[in-house]
This record gives sequence, C-alpha cells and structure tokens, in this order.
Amino acid sequence: MLVKDFGEYALHRFSNDMTQEICEFVVRVNYEVHKMQVDLIESERDVLKFCHEETNLFSVTHYYVITNKSGEFVGTIRAGLWNKTSNLPIIQEFEIPQEYMLHNGNVWHIGRFAVDPSKMDENLRKHRVVIFKTLLVHAIQHVCTQDDNIMFAECDRKLHEKVKLLKICSTEIGKSKQYIGSETVPIFNTSYNLKYFLWNHKHLQCSHVIDYTSQQNNRTESAKQKYCSQEQDLAA
Repeated sequence: MLVKDFGEYALHRFSNDMTQEICEFVVRVNYEVHKMQVDLIESERDVLKFCHEETNLFSVTHYYVITNKSGEFVGTIRAGLWNKTSNLPIIQEFEIPQEYMLHNGNVWHIGRFAVDPSKMDENLRKHRVVIFKTLLVHAIQHVCTQDDNIMFAECDRKLHEKVKLLKICSTEIGKSKQYIGSETVPIFNTSYNLKYFLWNHKHLQCSHVIDYTSQQNNRTESAKQKYCSQEQDLAA
C-alpha cells in the first residue's frame, strides 16, 4: 500500500505478502554494503532463515519500504509484535539474559533495516538522511502505541553510533558478534524514551498510529541529553 509519494521516492507499507522480497533485499544489501563475499547457497540460507522468523515469531508485522522512481527497493524496515510463544532468535544469537523477556507489556522487535545506496541516483542521494529517519519513525511509532511497550533489535555497530546522534540512545544488552556481514550489537529501548524522537520528527510521520500527550510533548532537550549520556556510559 502506498503511504506517500514524495516525487523522487515513495513510502509503502506492506503485510506478510512481501516477506520474501524484503528478506532477499536485506540479505543482499547487508553483504554488499559490508563487502562480504558469500556464495549463493549461504545467501539463500540466510533468506530462508529470515523468512521463517518473520512467519513464526510475530502476531503482527508492519513492513515499510522506500522505493525510487523506478519502483526499486531503496530502504526497508520492519516492526514486529512478538507473540511471546516462540523464542526470539536474538536471545540465542546474542546470549541475552532471559529476564529481559519477562515483560508484562508488548515486546516489539525492530529489524530488516537496510538501505541500498546503489539504487539512489544523484537526486535521491540528497534525501538519504530523510529516508533514513522516515524509516525509523514509521517502525518506532508502533512501539510507542502504549507506555509499557519495549523493543529489541540487532543493530550494526556503526549504525548504532549514528542513531545515537538522533537521540535514540538504546541500551546494549549483550556482546557484539559478526552477524550478516558486520559487527552487530543487541539493543533494548522503551516506549517512553523513543517518544522523544517521534515528537521531534513528527513532520516525517505519514502514517499516524499514536497520539502525543502534553506530558510527552513537554520533555526537555536537557533531560534527553542527560539520558543519552548515561546510556553511552553504560555501553562503553
């Protein structure tokens, strides 16, 4: 479903019928961006693994895709609501303590985040930062629908540092490892902390799924900067 056409690019929202195409895109882009040479068998194995996870782990999934004028995938992201019956792979892959999963509220997993620079022409590259933020906004908005929601993600180390500059300061909850072509860290965040980012980028939110309260709107920059500093110290 087309969410908004920006001219040089467009934002789409998909359901599970696009899982295969999105997983193929994510695997290919990760290996290409990180300059990893893998054979076809290994690549197909990763795609099948991802597709299996998408089908069996989540009770609700929201896929967002940025396309260029030719309709080619430029960027993707997914917000998945964990069904709390299947084991999240992030627990086994990164040896995360089980207590992180014993949460009464909804647990969201943000994943399948990839941006393909090879599909951007000169004009589209001028929008790359906005594209990056737009994908984040539309995935994170689902985490923020309820105050007691939390999220997990496997995040490329360099991307994790870039996201901190946007004042999304997540907590690292396990050791990093090589995962789909790069050093990756498991991260955790809460609805309360993520709403600051959403409020400051609400102009990018084309698909509204939450309402902002005055209490959320009045959070100060200085308070968030203090929080980020604490999180960075924790991750050091």
